[in-house]
Amino acid sequence: MSGFRSVYPLSQRQYYKPNELIDFVLSFDGEEIMMNTFALVGRVEVLDAVGDPYTSYDDVSRDPKVGHHSYWSTITSSSSAKGLIETFSNYPRFIKMHSDATMDNVGMACETPTACEGRSSNVIQQNSYSVLDEDPTIGYVAEMFCVKPRICLNLTGGNLRSDVFGQLFIKLQTAPARQVLSGSVAGIENFSYRISDLQLLYQVQPLASAKPQPLTMQTYTTAPALVNTNESN
Repeated sequence: MSGFRSVYPLSQRQYYKPNELIDFVLSFDGEEIMMNTFALVGRVEVLDAVGDPYTSYDDVSRDPKVGHHSYWSTITSSSSAKGLIETFSNYPRFIKMHSDATMDNVGMACETPTACEGRSSNVIQQNSYSVLDEDPTIGYVAEMFCVKPRICLNLTGGNLRSDVFGQLFIKLQTAPARQVLSGSVAGIENFSYRISDLQLLYQVQPLASAKPQPLTMQTYTTAPALVNTNESN
């Protein structure tokens, strides 16, 4: 039966914080995952230097060209039948370069660098509609997000068949807080973030009866450069 599916991390926790590993396992026997439908959804809170949710309007920023992609420093994709497919390290750097270098017609028509896309610079300006509520019983509301990671499983030329891939495994490594948050607030080096209600969404349909066809998939590899001169290494 066709429809959307959601899966929680293998080890569920109330909060996911910087420098943690998060594993998703996808079992879809007799089905195929429709091409390029993976999305990460959840809630995020910025924490101040003492660990409380940050609700001030002073400058605490996240790169607006990276947005909610900034939480994932490395994303690894693999399957039970194919083994390791992609290890995408320095993922937020790629998203920043991709944002700087590209803007397709669809994006120009429907995207704006404002709060509704999670791309405004100041994290509180972005979430000002829900930070402080007049009803004290409601209080602080965490910021919701939904991003489609630009990993190999979202950059395919066809559906992902269960009889070809078996189970799929996606491992996320959350980024250090200092790589996500910046600003002029005193003690910003001690600020952090936490993610809750994290899920991976995707769309499935019954496995096609036709014989599997070759599948194209775009992958990325990070190659560090070494500069040698008489002055430095």
